[in-house]
Amino acid sequence: MCDEIKWLEYNGKKILENDLSDLLPEKFTNKMNKLENYIISQNDRQLLILFDVTNANFSPASMLALKKNAVVCSPYIKKVAIVGVDGIKKILFKAVQAVATTSMEAFDSVEEAKKWLAE
Repeated sequence: MCDEIKWLEYNGKKILENDLSDLLPEKFTNKMNKLENYIISQNDRQLLILFDVTNANFSPASMLALKKNAVVCSPYIKKVAIVGVDGIKKILFKAVQAVATTSMEAFDSVEEAKKWLAE
């Protein structure tokens, strides 16, 4: 598991937290590929996932990795909360949300995201 992925507990729920903040596109793409493998290895169909993409930078390749991750990992995920979706990232979020088959929402704070995931 990479350093940016960790488990936390919130209101009795296990949440897979992914800190992708401040990443440049190449690093972001690498982390998404590692995350995909990790999610599949968990063999759980009800994962709750929290992403922080604050100040992360995207390229066409990183967007492709994000969309691929959303499609491949959807069967393992119950809900995804994303923090740090601002500016152009709102458009990118909608593109990923369109291909995901899981419940996915954007939030202004980590606390709001955790509350929604734990509902």
